[in-house]
Amino acid sequence: MRLRILWANQETSGEAGQSVVLIALVFIILLLFVGLALDAGLAFVRSSQFSRAVDSAVLAGVVDLDPTSTIITDTTAADQRAGQFLGANGWPTPTLTLFDSSRSFSGIGIPQYSLTVTWPVSPFFIRLIGIGSFPITHSATAAFYANAEMYTPTAFDDGKMRRGAQFIFGPDGCTREGDPVSPFETAPGQTNLEYSLYDGLYRYRISIPSTYTQTNLRVELFDTDSVNLRGNTATINHTLSVSNTMGITSTLSCGGPGMGERCIISTGEDLVSELQNPLWFQRVDETWRDVQNDCNHDQSNPNGDTVTEYELFYFDDQGERQSLGLYIEDNSQSGATDMKWITPGVTISADAGSFEGDISGLPQDDKGFRYLHLDVKTAGGASKNVWDIWAGPIPAYYTNQGLIPLSEDVNERNVQVANSPFAYRRGGVSVLALGRMPLENYVDGTQIDLPLSPLEIEAGGGTLFASVFDYDAANPPPQLNFQIDTVPPGPLVPPYPEKEFNICSIVVNSPTINNTGQCNIADPLEATCQNSTDCNAAWTRPHFAMDIPGENTGYFGGNLILKDYAPNGDAHTWSLAITGGRPFLTK
Repeated sequence: MRLRILWANQETSGEAGQSVVLIALVFIILLLFVGLALDAGLAFVRSSQFSRAVDSAVLAGVVDLDPTSTIITDTTAADQRAGQFLGANGWPTPTLTLFDSSRSFSGIGIPQYSLTVTWPVSPFFIRLIGIGSFPITHSATAAFYANAEMYTPTAFDDGKMRRGAQFIFGPDGCTREGDPVSPFETAPGQTNLEYSLYDGLYRYRISIPSTYTQTNLRVELFDTDSVNLRGNTATINHTLSVSNTMGITSTLSCGGPGMGERCIISTGEDLVSELQNPLWFQRVDETWRDVQNDCNHDQSNPNGDTVTEYELFYFDDQGERQSLGLYIEDNSQSGATDMKWITPGVTISADAGSFEGDISGLPQDDKGFRYLHLDVKTAGGASKNVWDIWAGPIPAYYTNQGLIPLSEDVNERNVQVANSPFAYRRGGVSVLALGRMPLENYVDGTQIDLPLSPLEIEAGGGTLFASVFDYDAANPPPQLNFQIDTVPPGPLVPPYPEKEFNICSIVVNSPTINNTGQCNIADPLEATCQNSTDCNAAWTRPHFAMDIPGENTGYFGGNLILKDYAPNGDAHTWSLAITGGRPFLTK
């Protein structure tokens, strides 16, 4: 019996030793789990703090992002500001393993600043099992500048074409022809960085106010092809204000050398008058083919080759893009659109959808406005395609008012609108270019006032940035005079006694800057074309910066006018951007 008791005691002692080991292991495992939980909780808290710090940094950095910079990839100033904010919040840049930034554009063309940052989190407990750190990455995108809206030529002439139109080049052309967005190259072998930045797109917005009483809207495109079919001689029908009777005609000829060039014939009528039609459109495209792909055009194919895509769409309540119509003009329809206004899906077949339809279901903003958008790009070719856009009621609207529906022929329509001034109204619908607008000018040797941009009340107190690409109508180019039409001459009353908001006069490439007007006279302008005396294929830099009077000055709203503008038949592209309230996150 005694031996059995001793043996039992020995067994109990062994089990006790095993229990101690098991308890120790369990304790270590529990400690590890507690450590993991504590490290995970700490990482979660720090990740949230890090995320907010990156959001703050990108919001700070976007303010220093020049919206119209011609150095497309330059984010230096924005990066510096973002780095300062990260450091102030406890994440100095030397502790980061990744600091990657870029600039881009939103779906509607608003300039954005993006930042992706990685920070290695150092744990306290799981280092015991050999894990030294693990990365946390956060990305954010913010916008501050909004692309300023710019009047398209037909937007202020109720559909009459008088001063100019839009133009676009095929991707195989070169930017030196005046289009900084569409071509792949700036010169042979030199990549055009703006192509990828803007996706090769020009963007337009059709604004439909709450006062528009129609449920249907028609969007028309002018001369969507790059084909020239009309000859050198034209029979011109003069307007009633000149002839005082119907049927007075003249036979006039083009001054250009041939079918490869545009031909805009002067009718002798007044350029400014609403009652007259100053120009007769015979050919608008320059259809020279660039067969060598070296930007040196020849006239081996006078029928053109540029393929242009037009897509109409809107954004739904969730901000998702919804396509309404797609039209691709590849010049295969034997000039069916040449010198005509057409409505894809109605007057001509579309590739998808229709450019006419019911708009009553479109989302409305807080002011009751509805919006449609149009993207325009080229998918092939090298020639210049001149085109334009109009939007308004369907033909039945005018018929019900006893008016003849607008003609599809550009010249017949121009005479029609001139003979019935102010009759073919569009119910407040306006078509505006977003941020950048290529302008093919028909006017030669005449000074005009060109409305550039509508300025809303909300823009008051902000700054408007303007630049122009390939402004080489003369060397050096002529003076540019900007004016806000609601602001009278002379200095304003306090709180702006030191500023004048009259006319901002800028002599491009001149060492003498006459800057006494609506620009901020405390910041003298230097208007040069990338430090060159030649503005060919170059943006004016730095950009023209104009203060917009705020509501407390008594002057706000109105239009930005380019005064005494002398384009001399030149084709160039305008860029406008405006400071808009506070910066905001887009992603």
